[in-house]
Amino acid sequence: MHAASPVLRDIVLVGGGHSHVVVLRMFTMRPLPGVRLTLICTDTDTPYSGMLPGYIAGHYSFDEVHIDLRRLAESAGARYYRDEVIGIDFSGGLAGMISQLNAKFGGRMQFSNPAGMTLRVLDDGAGNLANVNALSMTRTATALSGGGLALPFFTDGNTTYSGAITAGGPQSLGFAGRIAVNPALVGDPSKLVLYNSGIAAGDASRPNYIYDRLVNGAQSFSSATGLGTAATPFIGGVPSFLRQVLSRQGSTADNAMRLAEGQAVVVSNLKQRVSDQSGVNVDQEMANLVALQTAYGASARVMSVIKDMLDMLMRM
Repeated sequence: MHAASPVLRDIVLVGGGHSHVVVLRMFTMRPLPGVRLTLICTDTDTPYSGMLPGYIAGHYSFDEVHIDLRRLAESAGARYYRDEVIGIDFSGGLAGMISQLNAKFGGRMQFSNPAGMTLRVLDDGAGNLANVNALSMTRTATALSGGGLALPFFTDGNTTYSGAITAGGPQSLGFAGRIAVNPALVGDPSKLVLYNSGIAAGDASRPNYIYDRLVNGAQSFSSATGLGTAATPFIGGVPSFLRQVLSRQGSTADNAMRLAEGQAVVVSNLKQRVSDQSGVNVDQEMANLVALQTAYGASARVMSVIKDMLDMLMRM
């Protein structure tokens, strides 16, 4: 069992192929905090292709050549659904999407558009081949008002950011270089409060919502910030992240000051030692100079007397 952590990203694995089996196995040994895996496959047991010839020849049993995907998913803490994933082309609008869904399900479920942009989903009725137990969706706020408290505070250039994955890749790729404050919000800051018609200018609902998302909304921060590692990134809200950054910077500054003080002591000691070895005492040097001068004068007097004595001997 893995310790529970806020789910920041869902990764859906469609099919039980070798690459997905490897991902589940690696996730079992080293899970990523904040990441939840979901495996969707029509089969519970997937064969290992390298052992199929031996299985056909009777060298291996069924269990020896097959991997139990349900058990593997459970060991990785992943969700497992024995089901099928279908692809829908959204380029044809809602009508095209409904047509594709009805064709995919072959009457087992019924999709229709009763009005506007509403998508209605019904089971097959009296046939009782399928039941609709629940539906879920993620809606991206695209307008500053009329859609509840959520709002598109930031945009991807001039486009609403939804985190979608398209044929061109994930929208999050390179988003840091394109992120911008919604120009419509810059032009009308009152929309930070007025989320619908009839809302009073002093209503605190949307400001409280924005504050709650900033304070309590958990997200994963890159290890390049100096907190956490690539395997275990720091996860938390913006305030907790800022507190960690300030604490780290304060600790780093304190260590730098202690290092500077230690180096200053070392430099001072070295200067004192150099001064002790090469410094000059003026009083001592003057005393030495006087003594040398006195000795020189005495020596000169002795030489003068010797010269006089030699001259006297030469005249005798």
